[in-house]
Amino acid sequence: MSENFCFIFDSISYNGELPFEIIPGHWFRKATVEEIEYIKKELLARSANPEMIDVLYEYNINKLGTSGEYIHLPQKDWRYYVISFDGFNDKIMDLRYSANLLKNDINIGFEFISIIGGGRGTQYNQFISSTFFADQHIGFSPPLSLESNELLEINANYNNITKLDKTKYTNISRAISDFYQTKMITDLSVLKVLSYFSILECLLTHIPRPIDTIGSLTHQVSTKMSLLSKRFQRKLEYTTYFPQLPKPENVWGKLYSYRSAIAHGGEANYDGEFKALISQDNIRIHLKESIKLLLLYSLKEPEFITDFQKC
Repeated sequence: MSENFCFIFDSISYNGELPFEIIPGHWFRKATVEEIEYIKKELLARSANPEMIDVLYEYNINKLGTSGEYIHLPQKDWRYYVISFDGFNDKIMDLRYSANLLKNDINIGFEFISIIGGGRGTQYNQFISSTFFADQHIGFSPPLSLESNELLEINANYNNITKLDKTKYTNISRAISDFYQTKMITDLSVLKVLSYFSILECLLTHIPRPIDTIGSLTHQVSTKMSLLSKRFQRKLEYTTYFPQLPKPENVWGKLYSYRSAIAHGGEANYDGEFKALISQDNIRIHLKESIKLLLLYSLKEPEFITDFQKC
C-alpha cells in the first residue's frame, strides 16, 4: 500500500459514507487489515495496560447492573479509523489543531510513513499518546459519536488556521498550540485547569496596571467572556455546568476565586466555598469548551479579538 496514514486514537462510531475527504488529499476512513496490524503492534508496545487495548476498538460492553459483558465485534465493525494521505506533508499538525476544536475533539495519533524497501516508520508525541490512554476509562465509556458535519467542521477549522497571519496574531497562534499541548497533562491534574485559565488570559487580557483594580484578570475575563458568549459558534451552556450560578459573570467570578485558591497552594472545598462549581472535572470540561469556542471565534475575527484584548 502506497498511502501513509495517521491513526485516530479515539474509539469512534461513524455511520456516514467512507472514505470522506477532510481536506484535499486527506481521507478519513476505516483502517485496512494491514494497517490494523501496524496499529496494534504500536499500541501494544506503548500501552501500560496492553490487555485492555483490544477492548477499546474491538468490543462492545453490555451493562449488567454494576458490571458488564464484553462482546467481541466482527472485524467489519471494529473501530480503528485513520486519515490517509500520499507522500510526506506538513499538514498533519494543523489537522490535529483543527480536530481539537470540535465539541467532541478527536485525537489524531500515530503517523505511519512508508519506508523505501518496505515497512513503515512511526512518528508520534509519546507524552500525548501515553496521557490519552492513561485517561481512558476502557470498557466503561461509549465510542465517540462522529458525524459528517463534524468532519466538514474540521475542514473549516483547518482553512481558518492555515489562513491566520501567525506573525500578526501571535497570541491566537500561540493559544491554538498551547491548547493542543495541554493534551500532555492528565485530566486528573489541577495543572490542566490552570493551563486552561492561562490560555483564556492569553487571548483576552492585558497586563493590569498596579493601581488598576477594574482591569484585574477576574474582571477582564468575566466581563469579556460574558459579552463574547453571545457571538460564539454554539451556545456555551453555563447552567448545564453550574446550575446554582444564575449569570455568566457569577460563574467567572467564582471560577477565578477557585483559580486564586489553587494557584496559591490552597485546596478547593466542594462542600463549602466552591460547592457551586461541583467538581474539578466539571470545571475542566467547562473551561475546555470555553477555550474551543473562544478560539473558533478568534479564528474568524482575529483583529477584533486582538483589539478587544487591549480593552
